[in-house]
Amino acid sequence: MKHIEGWITFIERSIKESTTTGKDGERTSTSEWLTTSIRNIYEQIPEGEDGNMCMAGTLSLILAAWFSRITYAKSMDKRRPLKQRKILKAARINYIKEMNKLVRKRKPLITPSMEPMGVNK
Repeated sequence: MKHIEGWITFIERSIKESTTTGKDGERTSTSEWLTTSIRNIYEQIPEGEDGNMCMAGTLSLILAAWFSRITYAKSMDKRRPLKQRKILKAARINYIKEMNKLVRKRKPLITPSMEPMGVNK
């Protein structure tokens, strides 16, 4: 698997390749860059690894790192309105706090009463 820096570079390149410029400004195809990223990660799962766990762990780590970096960069961008930068900073801090809470939990996140609809018992 690639190092986290390589994945972030890959995602940034995928986003750039999935962005078109028109008369209304730039538009990014989220489904396109995300699908490309997922496919690339899937293709690099080491043999013998649990594919589901590897995909979930790798993808969540990459997206968390990318989100954290991009919200930090945008919150520090003096070209953006101050109100928008404050909103981005708060979003980043709240995201990190929530991730810390989830990582530190010792109890399962889903209990039997919280199973998704349609799950056979």
